[in-house]
Amino acid sequence: SSFISKAMTYLSLAFWSLDVPISFFTGYVTRRGEVEMRLPKVAMNYVKTRFLSDLLLVITEWVSFGFDSLVESDNVGSASDYVRVVLRFSRLLKVGKARRLLSHLRRHVRSNTVLYFLSMSQTLVAFLILTHLIACGWEW
Repeated sequence: SSFISKAMTYLSLAFWSLDVPISFFTGYVTRRGEVEMRLPKVAMNYVKTRFLSDLLLVITEWVSFGFDSLVESDNVGSASDYVRVVLRFSRLLKVGKARRLLSHLRRHVRSNTVLYFLSMSQTLVAFLILTHLIACGWEW
């Protein structure tokens, strides 16, 4: 792997690993529109809503990282390609988290310019993902 690829892997692993503990301290907006910052309520809300999916995402990242390290050292058999594909596919959980963040931004942003930028960014990302999937299918 290239230096940039390894750096991005480490950066991604660090980001998603730190996201879980930080989320225990990140306030939220209640149904009544009030900002809740009391730590016990914030932590309980996180556990009830996103904790399980975030934990699954981080576990997937670490397992994928460990498996990629094994593959690079040639200590695995022929089933390794299948397992790598499954682990990489499971990273799509990040898309769900990104969609929740985007939805949250749309609800709280009042600027038409920012909303337009978010919409255009979403379209661009969807196009890039589609292009990537077509390229992967082409090579497969």
